[in-house]
Amino acid sequence: MKEKDLYVDFKPQQAVYYVEKDDSSFGMVVSGSQLSHDYLDDYY
Repeated sequence: MKEKDLYVDFKPQQAVYYVEKDDSSFGMVVSGSQLSHDYLDDYY
């Protein structure tokens, strides 16, 4: 998975992922959870 495909701007729940970066190296990316972004407000 590429870095640009993963990033979700959701501050309440952050996770660390290892993804392929634009320069073809692998590294950590801190991103929000897509599932939480879509459904957390509905849950509360």
